[in-house]
Order: sequence, then structure tokens, then C-alpha cells
Amino acid sequence: MFAEKNEVRRETMIYLDYAATTPMCQEAIAAYAEAAAVYFGNESSLHDIGTKAKQLLTLCRRELAAMINGEAEGVYFTSGGTEANVLAVRSLVAARRQNGNHLITTEIEHASLHHLFKQLETEGYRVTYLPVDRFGRIRLEDLERAITPQTILASIQHANSEIGTTQPLADIGRLLRARGVLFHSDCVQTFAKIQLDVKAMAIDSISVSAHKVYGPKGVGAVYIDPRRHWSPVFRGATHESGFRPGTVNVPGIAAFITAAKQLYDRMESEQAHFERLRRRLLDAITVKQLPITVEGHPDYRLAHIVGLTVNGLDGQLVMLECNRAGIAISTGSACQVGQQAPSRTMLAVGKTPEEAKQFVRISFGMATTQSDIDELVSTLEQMILPQKGGMDRMKEEKKILGEARRQLILQWLKESDTPLTGAELAAKTNVSRQVIVQDISLLKARNEPIIATSQGYLYLKPAEPAKTYTRTVACSHTPERTKEELYLLVDCGVTVKDVKIEHPVYGDLTASIMVSNRLEVDQFIAKIEATKSSYLLQLTDGTHLHTLEADSPLKLDAACHALKQAGFLIEA
Repeated sequence: MFAEKNEVRRETMIYLDYAATTPMCQEAIAAYAEAAAVYFGNESSLHDIGTKAKQLLTLCRRELAAMINGEAEGVYFTSGGTEANVLAVRSLVAARRQNGNHLITTEIEHASLHHLFKQLETEGYRVTYLPVDRFGRIRLEDLERAITPQTILASIQHANSEIGTTQPLADIGRLLRARGVLFHSDCVQTFAKIQLDVKAMAIDSISVSAHKVYGPKGVGAVYIDPRRHWSPVFRGATHESGFRPGTVNVPGIAAFITAAKQLYDRMESEQAHFERLRRRLLDAITVKQLPITVEGHPDYRLAHIVGLTVNGLDGQLVMLECNRAGIAISTGSACQVGQQAPSRTMLAVGKTPEEAKQFVRISFGMATTQSDIDELVSTLEQMILPQKGGMDRMKEEKKILGEARRQLILQWLKESDTPLTGAELAAKTNVSRQVIVQDISLLKARNEPIIATSQGYLYLKPAEPAKTYTRTVACSHTPERTKEELYLLVDCGVTVKDVKIEHPVYGDLTASIMVSNRLEVDQFIAKIEATKSSYLLQLTDGTHLHTLEADSPLKLDAACHALKQAGFLIEA
């Protein structure tokens, strides 16, 4: 009864929309069938059948927690990523409402979070929407400026589902933790695909979804650090420790964790596979000089998501023509498809509404082959060729000529912190890549420091001296806790330059330490123990000063916060 009635040119369509959803893997299907047959009991029931289901659920919690370096008691299963986002944010802000009403998010979050924050604004919360650069990355200085004494939570996605750009979660987490702000991250697109460590990244809560990792639809999860307090969104709920109501879908969860685990275990090989596919696609676009712009960050991005702007063609038309050719692609987030408004992500990275509507998304999966990519490129080429005559005339009219073009190229290279490809420069100036190559050669002949990299042309800027920041902190602890204190500091990315004490007879005494990682701390402690030397702090009942050095004041803030949490810091 599920037979396909629409005719396509292939017996089997080429599926290139894995960012929207994935097919269930055979391991997940088998796990679901077994759990449905054997572990069908209600996990809240007290009889043996219910206990058996609960034991499987407990095992699933442990497996998920292990994949993100979290604690099993912080895992709560939900009906999917959208519910996970909503429950995580609402439960955390409700518990901290007495501390403030200011929230921070970005302009490019998933629709579930964007609509939630708009709703929270009507409920009396103030929300700051952080802008992003042309690659889709936030700026840490914007985040730092946005934090106020009333800020209680920030929600920043790990990766954008349309262009694949990833955010620096560890840097964000350290900054927010130093300022006492809870950090939620939508990790639906990254879970089990790239490394995710909630402890190292200082994340308080994340959301994940089964159907993005070859598991079933209708299953997801929230992780909340067990040290964080949350208030239930649904009063009287008894399942999932009161986090949500409704009988727990044990078979679905078993299939979810089985699928996620098999993907997690082959993470490195899958990423290498995706990188090869991505390179093949982008190289073909460049070689064939197709009028297509690659969106997203060239380095900080998911390999399997490729956002493209097909210049001069509506993205909806490109998607429909690919579908007629037997290739499934998308015009963006599946939760936004069908809306007439241009993509929020595209507008946020600086596209005009017209350019934003020319966007399509290609996303790879485990079954994607190089021949699939070749078929896609061939289809795009055939689609673009009929337009080429008219487009060429428009380009001729818009050409930037001679010296003016070279000066613009030089300006763009100087302003960019990342390489610009010949295709990008050609599109900006409406000339061929061959002309750009000639222009670059002329600029090099004038001794302009331009180099060609595998990712494009780069202007070598004069090296600036590394900027460092120092801070003196007062601490107190017993000699036995010296290693613990130094570990805390170097783990925050700071260098401990020295230790100082004020002796009642000899005055100020200073000893150089210069440790910046755990190995150097171990060597320092071993040297003291080998020489049977005393710690300076033993001369002052544990009170001493350290000079700390780091390349960012945020790291110094994080170090002070860590000292305070451990009870080492003496505050003025």
C-alpha cells in the first residue's frame, strides 16, 4: 500500500537530504523489533515485565551519556528534537526566573527555538538575538557585550542545519560559565557525527534527535547537567523523573541508541567519506565554472552539509528540477520548507531576499556515493545551460574592468580573514576564473603578498605581536591541594607564572613556576617532591598570590571562577 505512484527517471531516487532526516539503519530496525517484542512493558510498572523495560531504558541512558561525556541521571527522553529544545529551555529558565529575565540566542537558530524565544518575549522575557558574520559564526565579543546581570540563559546551536557552520561551543561555554549564565545548545545536527563533550565544552543542556542519526522518528532526548536545577513544564508529570508526561517509548529509544552508537563508533571514517564527497562536488562546480556560490564557513562546518546559492535560479525551481531528474535535495531546513519567506539564515549572513531564495541544500549520508555527486553536478549543469546565454549578457553588462577590478580584489583579500576562491572573486566581478588568475598574477608582480592555498587566495597580513593579559589572584589552601589548584588553572588555558608570599621577616618572596599544562604541573610537583623542598605557601598558612597570563581576558575570568568554585580564591 506504500507503492510510489509518481514516475521518476530512476527506479531509485538519489537521496541527498540527510540533514532533513535519515532512513532507519538495519541495526535500529532490529533493535526496535526486539524491544517491542521482549521489552514491551511500561517501565513505570512494578512487575517483572515493567522492570525489564526499565532496565533497558537505564542502559540506554548510560549509552547516550557516555557518547557526550555526561551523567546518565541527566538524560531525559522526549518525542524529538523540537520538544527537547522547548522543554530544556522552558524548564531551565523557569527555575531561574527569580535571578533575571534576560535570554540570549542567535538569529539563525532552528525554527523550534526561534519561535520559542519569540513566545517567551510575550511572557515578559527580554531576548537578545546575536548577529552572525557572512559565514554564519557568532562573534564572542558580541556575546560578551550582550550579557547583563539579568541574563540567565543563552541558547546557541552547535551547527546550522542549512549551511553547516559550527559554533565554538567550548569558548562560548567557558565565557558563559565564568559569567554564571546557563548554556543550552541545539546539537541535533551534530550528535554522533562530530565530537561532543558537555563537560569540556561547559554546556549545561543539549537537545538531540533520533531520526538525524538513522534512528526512528518521534524520539529525542534532552541532557541537563544534574547539578543544574530545572522546574517541570508539565505539572503532575510522573515519567522521566517528572520531565515530561506520557508512557516512555522504550522500543523507539532502544532503536535510537542503537543507531546513534553505530554512527558514533564510525565517526572518523564517515567524516573522511563526507570530506571526499564534498571535495568532489565543489571541485566539479569550480572546474565547470557553474554560477554557484558555496555558503557557510570553509573550515568550521559539518562536512556532510553543503549550502549552495545557484545564482540566477530560484531554489524552489532547482529542487523541483532535481526531483524530476530523480535526485532529492532541499531548499533549507525541513521545518521551514513551504514558507514563502526567504531563509532567516541566508538573510542573517547578508544575502538579499532575492539571493536568499536562490539557496539549496545538499546533505550526504552513509549511502551517498561519488556517482551520486556526479549525477547531481550533471543535472545542475543541464539546468543552468539554458539560462547561460541570458546570464552571460547580464554578466557582460555588469563586468568590472581592468584596474578597478584588481583594486577591488585586493581590497576584498585584505578584508578577509579566510581564503577567497577564484570562483568567489569571479562571481563578485562578473568575469571568468581565468581573468582572476591573470589579475592575481599582476598583483603579485607588484609585490602584493598574496598566496594561493588549497582553499583559495589569501593576503598575508603583517604578523601582529601576540597580545597577552595578566592578573594577580590571591589563594589559600593546604600544600596537598597544590596540584589540584594548578590543574584547575591550566585547564582554563592560562599560564601560572609564579607564586608569591608576604613573609613577616623576609618580606615579599617570589618563585617562578611557568606552567601552562598538566604535564608541566606534574613535572613541577615531581621536582619539589624529589628535592624534598617546601612549598612557599607553607610559610604563610596557605595564603599566596599567583600571576596568571592568558591570551584572552575570558580565560582569566574562567580561571578565577574555577578557583572560586573550588574554594581556593580569596576575594577582596
